Amino acid sequence: MAVEVPYGLVFYVMFSQLVKYGSKKYIRIDDIDNYVNKYLELINKAYKEDTGKEVTFSESDLSSEIDAFLDNCILLYKKNGCIYIKDDADVSEFEQAATLISFLGEIPSVFKNTIDYSYELLKTIGATYIHDEYRKFLKNELKLEKAYYNYVMNPTKENKDALRALMIVKFSSLELLKQLPENDMNAVYMTTMDFKGEGMDLKYDELPIDLDAWDSLPHIVDYDVEIFLEGLHQYAIFGKGNLGYKKLESDVDSLYESQADDPFGLLKTLFDGKEEYNKGRKIFYIRYLDNIDKYLENHEDNKELLAVKARLMYSLDDPYTCLFEQKNFDKAVRDTKLMRSRTPEILKLNDAVRTMAASLFFYHDSERLTEKLLLMKTYYDVTKDEEFADIFTTFRRMPNYKEYGEFIFGKNKLLSL
Repeated sequence: MAVEVPYGLVFYVMFSQLVKYGSKKYIRIDDIDNYVNKYLELINKAYKEDTGKEVTFSESDLSSEIDAFLDNCILLYKKNGCIYIKDDADVSEFEQAATLISFLGEIPSVFKNTIDYSYELLKTIGATYIHDEYRKFLKNELKLEKAYYNYVMNPTKENKDALRALMIVKFSSLELLKQLPENDMNAVYMTTMDFKGEGMDLKYDELPIDLDAWDSLPHIVDYDVEIFLEGLHQYAIFGKGNLGYKKLESDVDSLYESQADDPFGLLKTLFDGKEEYNKGRKIFYIRYLDNIDKYLENHEDNKELLAVKARLMYSLDDPYTCLFEQKNFDKAVRDTKLMRSRTPEILKLNDAVRTMAASLFFYHDSERLTEKLLLMKTYYDVTKDEEFADIFTTFRRMPNYKEYGEFIFGKNKLLSL
């Protein structure tokens, strides 16, 4: 049994895509037939796999359907073989109409959602401009990530110049995004969702926190472990896979939230809160990088930790800071020592470091040991959280207590605990 889809739904989805992702505001009537055929192909592939049913359109003539659609849609007009979108048309108007048709016709959401961001479908109406530009940004981002690795592992002038050149390109890209009109910025923001799947190689071989230990300990603050595990900087230290997808997505999110239309100030409140959170975390991870450097002074052959340094520096850096320049990094470290360090954003790491400590002693968790000890050391260096120091002393009868304690607190501090 075939499921019939009204042409109106397809038309509204098509024009919403053109408004969101295209650099032009019209479509040739002759191209609509190609779009409809591609829509059928894609939706049948998705829907038939789930239900075994096929999708068709009504037997009515496409040309007459287009004319009837135009008679009822005040957002469009027909001229010289093309259908134009009026200048004041908003993408939400097309999307709301598509949603209404789906609801009234009891049409499953798969008919709209499956093809909402399909690049193949966008090509049929020439609406790939935003996708194509974003892919260029992403290509440079992945090169930039690789350049950090090359420079940290082999700090030659040639590698530094290559890194600097790619950072200049990123600066230009971000400045271009800042100047986009709101509608185009919305499209770029939506496009990040289309590329989420391409960054799926970003993962952990083993979680940096033992979840059994996390669940068994009383928590100092109400803090979801997923927030810690899904943080870009945690993936940089303990994970593997390309960070560039998530990094660029984060950059676009920040730009979108800072520029979006916000008449009631709700987004500004959210954005300011996130910026404060990121600022607090940046203090912490810059100090973590500084501790990596100090450790590497006596362990310069530790290639694994050098790779962590490259990934973490990339995850923290931007064209306005350029931490890969030693003078800029030194200044950033000095600045963090002057900032208020016992912020809620940093103190939320209390649960994470206590869990890591418990895992080391009770679960004999030695995977990525140096990175975990550096995390605990940095936490104490930054916060001077004596509560954490007191908790650590409860493990004094455990093997490796002295070794781990001297690493985290220093020999003299450990003796005084």
